[in-house]
Amino acid sequence: MQETTTMTTNKELKIKQPLLYAIILSFGIFLGNNLHKNMQKNTSTNSKLNELVDLLQKNYVDPINTDSIGKLYQQKQQLQSDSLEDALMEQLLGNLDPHSVYIPPVDLKEINEEMKGEFAGIGVEYNLIKDTITIINVLPNGPSANAGIQIGDQLIRINDTIVAAVKITTSKIRTLLRGSMDSEVALTIRRNNRENKIKVTRGLVQVPSIDAAYMINNKTGYIKLNKFSLNSYTEFRKALETLQKNGLQELILDLRGNGGGILGDAAKIADEFLDGNKLIVYTEGAHQKRQTYECSEKGLFETGKLVLLIDEQSASASEVLAGALQDWDRATIIGRRTFGKGLVQKQFGFSDLSGVRITVARYYTPSGRSIQKTYENGKAAYARDLENRYSHNGLTVADSNKLVNTKIFKTHNGRIVYGGGGITPDYFIGLDTSIKYFAELEKLQEKNTIANYCFSFYSANKNFLLEKFNSRQFAAVYEISVTDWTMFEKYCLQDSIQLSSINQGQKNYLKDRIKQLLAKYLWQSKGLYEMINHKDEMVIKAMDLLQ
Repeated sequence: MQETTTMTTNKELKIKQPLLYAIILSFGIFLGNNLHKNMQKNTSTNSKLNELVDLLQKNYVDPINTDSIGKLYQQKQQLQSDSLEDALMEQLLGNLDPHSVYIPPVDLKEINEEMKGEFAGIGVEYNLIKDTITIINVLPNGPSANAGIQIGDQLIRINDTIVAAVKITTSKIRTLLRGSMDSEVALTIRRNNRENKIKVTRGLVQVPSIDAAYMINNKTGYIKLNKFSLNSYTEFRKALETLQKNGLQELILDLRGNGGGILGDAAKIADEFLDGNKLIVYTEGAHQKRQTYECSEKGLFETGKLVLLIDEQSASASEVLAGALQDWDRATIIGRRTFGKGLVQKQFGFSDLSGVRITVARYYTPSGRSIQKTYENGKAAYARDLENRYSHNGLTVADSNKLVNTKIFKTHNGRIVYGGGGITPDYFIGLDTSIKYFAELEKLQEKNTIANYCFSFYSANKNFLLEKFNSRQFAAVYEISVTDWTMFEKYCLQDSIQLSSINQGQKNYLKDRIKQLLAKYLWQSKGLYEMINHKDEMVIKAMDLLQ
């Protein structure tokens, strides 16, 4: 079973009301005639609960406290239902920590696919434009490319289901397009105002961990890593090797928004930057002896200059990587204090295809610090932590970003670092709040107007733009002309959105967004990040430090 540091930015499973039934049997107390009768009514539920408790007793990071079982037993006797299993599992796990969760069968498949970094599908990226699924990217050599699907194709039917000009959700689209390996899906597409039927054989589609990897200049590389899946290390090493062939001497590694994932892959990536047999991280729990992750291979980038970008959404495995590089003084870290998740989960499955993630250990950086923030005030307070940081200027003011009343540790070179609430950067860059949320922006997002306009503009001008610019030139010199802005305003009027009243700052923000999406359509995610990074404060600060 794969040990993970669970992604905090993925959706947390909601905890239902405490519908407690037969949980007493799970702990081997309060046995009696009434409990025996309930057990006979639903043997499978009790068996599953027993299995969960057995897993907790053998694996949970701390000893299980059973003091509240008597109260739960009294509540349980008032409940009579055959469908309490999920609620019982969630209630039991809900009393432990914020990251031990029950996973219903409907969610487990999707979560496993995300952790593996692959699924069986057709290999396309799409947007909903005017209630029609429009293909905006086709995976090279993927199932759709091999079948002849092209950028700009509109999906009319998926098998026998009409999907055009109807209110359809992205989750429904995903369900229709994905399926078992080598199964066939019949697509009716519209291209050049003509309908065609194309059959696509589903194949293995990898969900990339790397959003972008490119050379900013002739010696500085940039890699954006969005998660740690089972494929992340392989992807990262390949990207790093490619950059080195292009002259890489110094690297900016962007972990902003990376919610974590597989602990082992984070350790392997750290090994590429650290020499010798240095300690990367160690884990320990009540039922898990100390397990160390140490450098074991000659790394690809052990001596070049390295800058890490982090923010409040960098969590778990991202913090493992950042903590190791900070403790060994290997990287300069820029950004904002990270999420603060220092718990390690292991996933277990049940016969009904549901599962649980159980916290089995805490991880510690090489200096011995745990960066897990407190959850003593309950899950609700834990979930509001980032909101509280924002409201108290913790994301905008450097002094508010510092930890208080926490343990002090020292790096290899004697610098002071802190435990108990995330990784604190060496250089603070506050959250950009210069553009406030304005009514027109809300309407544009609700109707997807910017993306729709950009794809329309791209379709009409792609040949001209690709002939005139490469992605770096586009990021550096392309500007929205007066004529183009007028066209955009007229396009917005079709969605009943009036832009004449917005101020110059808001106008500039929308222009930047248009340029970013155009770059994405022209050069995929690499173009998008080149455009974003051209004005990104953290990237600019990193370049200044490297120079």
